[in-house]
Amino acid sequence: LEKPDSPGEDQGSDLHDAQKFDGILKKKDYSSDDKHLNLLPTTVSSLAWAVLVEAALLNDHLNDDIKRVSRDPKCNCMCTGRQCFFGTDFHMTESEYPGMDDSGLRTDPAAEQAFVEYVKCRWPIHVFALDPQRQDQNIADTFSMRREMQLALALAFSTGRTNAQNMMRYARRLELDLETVRLNSTAVAFGHGADTFGWRFYPRVQTPSFDSNLKVAVKDFLIGGPSNDELKKQWELEPGMRECVAIVLMPSFIEHVTFDAHGQYFKLSGLSRPWDGHKTRSTMLENTRWSEDIRSMELALEQMVCEADRYREGEVERIMRRVHQVASKLPMQTVNARVPNENTIGGFEMFSSGITDLAPELIDYYGQPGINPAKETRVFLVGNHFSVHETQVLAGNRNAAFSLLSRDVMEVQIPAGVQAMAATAEYPHGFVDVHVATPYGVSGHLAIPVIPGSQSAASQSYLWDRQNVVLEYGYKKTETGQNTGLYTYAIEDIGIKVGEPHELTISVPGYDIVAHADDNKAIEASVVYSGQGLSTILGPTEKSNPFDSLKMRYDTKRSAYVIELRDYYTFHQNIKDMVKGYLDDNFPKGTPPTDIPLRVVGKLKMGGVDIPIENDLNLMIKLVDLNQ
Repeated sequence: LEKPDSPGEDQGSDLHDAQKFDGILKKKDYSSDDKHLNLLPTTVSSLAWAVLVEAALLNDHLNDDIKRVSRDPKCNCMCTGRQCFFGTDFHMTESEYPGMDDSGLRTDPAAEQAFVEYVKCRWPIHVFALDPQRQDQNIADTFSMRREMQLALALAFSTGRTNAQNMMRYARRLELDLETVRLNSTAVAFGHGADTFGWRFYPRVQTPSFDSNLKVAVKDFLIGGPSNDELKKQWELEPGMRECVAIVLMPSFIEHVTFDAHGQYFKLSGLSRPWDGHKTRSTMLENTRWSEDIRSMELALEQMVCEADRYREGEVERIMRRVHQVASKLPMQTVNARVPNENTIGGFEMFSSGITDLAPELIDYYGQPGINPAKETRVFLVGNHFSVHETQVLAGNRNAAFSLLSRDVMEVQIPAGVQAMAATAEYPHGFVDVHVATPYGVSGHLAIPVIPGSQSAASQSYLWDRQNVVLEYGYKKTETGQNTGLYTYAIEDIGIKVGEPHELTISVPGYDIVAHADDNKAIEASVVYSGQGLSTILGPTEKSNPFDSLKMRYDTKRSAYVIELRDYYTFHQNIKDMVKGYLDDNFPKGTPPTDIPLRVVGKLKMGGVDIPIENDLNLMIKLVDLNQ
């Protein structure tokens, strides 16, 4: 870009941007054989240079990848040398750009064909699963055989060589009875190769029809009873649609897929006459003839359009739609279906194939404007490559519970007492460092700012790491007498459902002396229930403190007290007893609420010193009636 000599010649945005860049990049003078130029970089030229460099590097990487893929013996693409894949489909006209030749900017057709073959080999389409794979019908199969062994005795008795008493004594008969359950397949899936699949549908077992007396007499006497093949000839496929599902793996950037379908009938019995095959199967020759007939109808309709006044109004349109319906009944059809595509991946990410390329990435967060270390915080993390298997979230050196919404979004519960980093110019009140780890790698740093004024309170307080615990109690109600209308409740142990993690933790401030305790040292401390939560809601119970006689272990790695294993189970048993007493006292008529929110406010007693826990433990109990 040549800078004009007079500032008034051009007051456009490009020059204005160039003047901004002039102070950053510092103006440099460049000389050439033609004349002395004063060059200034602009926003467009700077970005264009970055795009140009990335396009050249990506083109080099793509050529190397095509060469690598072509070595696969199953690949049909040929490596014909280095191609230029960074061309454009934009065509410049002479009127818009006089003297501009864009032939060197257009994509080479050979490069386009090489890329198409490369995509087929690099990301082949695979049929992953078919549903249903097999559907069977249970059939009670009974077989009975009787064989009389009295022919020789009958001949002896008729000739007078034996009497009736001896004949009955030596009478013999063989009997065989078999009963079993036979499976009749009504739907069977099949697959040929990676992209050919389908289903075969069979009729269900049906009772045979009654034959005439003459047919039965001649057939049973001369030929014998009907065979299985004879019975199958009378079966009919039930009318109706079959719901089938195929899971197909394909690249994420594909927008549509084409299915070539072919359907036909086939014989059920193997003893049918050979010349009956044409009645159930259509050959390729017949399909082409039918297609020719359909095309002849369409050509004839084009001539009928000119003579539409000779027929009823709309008759030609109805015939055209009918021809289209007949064409839809042919065995061979093509279905074009659009599929949801993901077009967020581009450049080098699209051609990456290593395991490390699947490492998670953190981009941003949504929800609260920041984290309050003194309380539990819920945020949404946005990124890439989140895994459903063995994913861990670490926030402020503490494990955080999470729920995956997709491979790009997760909901995270950041516990109280997280470690905040020191304040910086960008984060004047400090920030919490968040990482996501999967079997494929660990994400980079994601800094979430700390809410002003919350860090100092959190660093000097004992806090529940997990403030909200969701429980599900299954109960049964029993009437106290006959027709009294009063009920008592029983909460089953198997009806208690508690989500992970199966522990309660209380974070300890850094200045506390117990922070220097050994890992194996057990600290016995009880959390006293203050009476502001459960005692004011529930009726009197044997244990008004759900943490009575519970032991806590101090974890030096997490700097927290941990209630786990049997003590965690005992805590829920105490809560269950309190809820039962609450239901018996307040809902004797058998109409309890579906949710019971509880708030536990406690304190630590250590060496006769009461240390309050600043935040509350909220228990959201959902009641489920097991009688229904």
